[in-house]
Amino acid sequence: MKFLIRPVRPVHIVAWALLMCGGFATASTPIPQIQGPGSQSPFQDKVVTTVGVVTGDFQLKDQLKGFFIQDPKGDGDTKTSDGLFVYVLLGNKLSSVDVKPGDIVRVTGIIKETGQQTQMEDQTEITVTGPAALLAPTPITLPAPAGQSMEQYENMLITIPQVLTVTDNYNLAEMGKLMLTAGGRMMHPGMVPPGTATNDESGGIPSPSRWIMLDDGETPHDPSPVPFLSAQGTRRVGDTVAGLTGVVTYDAGEYAVQPTVAPTFIDSNPRTAAPAPVGGTLKIASYNVMNYFTTLRKDNKLARGAETADQFERQGIKTVATLKALDADVVAIMEMQNNGPTALDDLVKKLNAAYKGPIYATVPIPPQGLGTDLIRVAMIYKPAKVKPLGDPVTDVAPAYDRFPLAQRFALAGKPQSTFLVIGNHLKSRGSAPQSGDTEMGAGAWNRKRVLQSQSMVLFVKQLQKQFSEPRALILGDFNAYAAEAPLRAVQAEGFVPLEEGLAPEQRYSFVFAGRSGSIDHALASPALKSLLTGITIWHVNCDEPVFLSYSNPNASAGPHRSSDHDPVVMGFNLN
Repeated sequence: MKFLIRPVRPVHIVAWALLMCGGFATASTPIPQIQGPGSQSPFQDKVVTTVGVVTGDFQLKDQLKGFFIQDPKGDGDTKTSDGLFVYVLLGNKLSSVDVKPGDIVRVTGIIKETGQQTQMEDQTEITVTGPAALLAPTPITLPAPAGQSMEQYENMLITIPQVLTVTDNYNLAEMGKLMLTAGGRMMHPGMVPPGTATNDESGGIPSPSRWIMLDDGETPHDPSPVPFLSAQGTRRVGDTVAGLTGVVTYDAGEYAVQPTVAPTFIDSNPRTAAPAPVGGTLKIASYNVMNYFTTLRKDNKLARGAETADQFERQGIKTVATLKALDADVVAIMEMQNNGPTALDDLVKKLNAAYKGPIYATVPIPPQGLGTDLIRVAMIYKPAKVKPLGDPVTDVAPAYDRFPLAQRFALAGKPQSTFLVIGNHLKSRGSAPQSGDTEMGAGAWNRKRVLQSQSMVLFVKQLQKQFSEPRALILGDFNAYAAEAPLRAVQAEGFVPLEEGLAPEQRYSFVFAGRSGSIDHALASPALKSLLTGITIWHVNCDEPVFLSYSNPNASAGPHRSSDHDPVVMGFNLN
């Protein structure tokens, strides 16, 4: 990645005068007129000549193959941009003309709208007429004023003095992009009751007035090295940057800043080696392991986990590192391959090897099975800390895709300190049907998730009555945000969401499309809630770029990005 800016130089008097008065043989059209007041140029598909000062140089082979010029004075109209991108194909003999920031350049070519960005193509003239003073970037702030967008700054040199927060890093390794937002991390609207204000005022993607993309000024996919990384080799959601300076581009519905000065990030959301302490005499965790399949995808197209044996080895290492750092007495696990005990036994064998002893045991599959889905709910525990009471049970109600798994325990050596754990994984939010339970503001299949929640809480209450057990914990992947109907259905039966004990900005376990929120939950009966000593969501996964997962041959052996969900950990005092 190359950022080109030159020191301020003396004004070239003759060239500057010619620029200002249009004193060339062929009359030039000012850039603001080329841009026009709308989203498309009034000169589209026409040959024009214009003059401007170079503000951004991206001519290298793997860069944008062009440069940006800007009218130094502008027309004073906030509806028209003062900048233009000059896109020079390598096949054009004029591509060898080297320009630098601060050069006065006269160009002739055809105006095009490519990806709805106004640019000049098919140049017949690129003439550097002399140097000028470097243009000062136009300061802007986000969010944009009501009714305005970044269109008025398209192709212009701008700076954003305020602090912006990384709110999505999904395309960092593939496309060299980060989504940045004003006002902090963008939270999902489903985290608060309908009608409650959030820092994401849109119902779909995050509001365009709040965010802008930071691009790397390059065109290839999979840039190498990956840009914008920290000293630890990551760039986490929640990190910040201020004083961002570059030119504004537009493509496929996204405004982006192509930096002309290397951005300086602050690691505002640093990694942690383990979850925060939760206290108590009993630690319980919930962890979605992101498709732990012993069947490889190269061998079976229905498999969902690792493609190759090398990937599976790395997946096992990272998953074990996460479980070892959790060090919980009971762990409910989601997205374990539903191939009998095989996948779970493989994971626990590796986990015990990391402990150098038989620390964990598995909760067996109930006689009814755990459904026919490719993935299932599983549970592991430490026999030295807790003792299973009776056999595990499940519920085979027709509402489920994946049956819940329930096991009653007592603290080892304390038979009166009993509790009930129910792991669950509700229907996903994707793969919407053509009609019926479609996307209606809470993801696809929301009605089905409500039915599953209702069936599950009825099942739990029956178990509580059967065992005279007041202490029950429902946890797992609900695929529903905190204020959505599936969670409300469980709360309506008296179960308390434990994440309410966290600060609002920490209530997230998943990041999708630039919005953070919690879809992994733990809800306790009042009798168990009264024994809670602490809860945390360990942000070890969802804030990390996806390229750091086990599919990367250079992935670390540490727990970070072992999955796409963050584990939920809680402590209870059962003495």
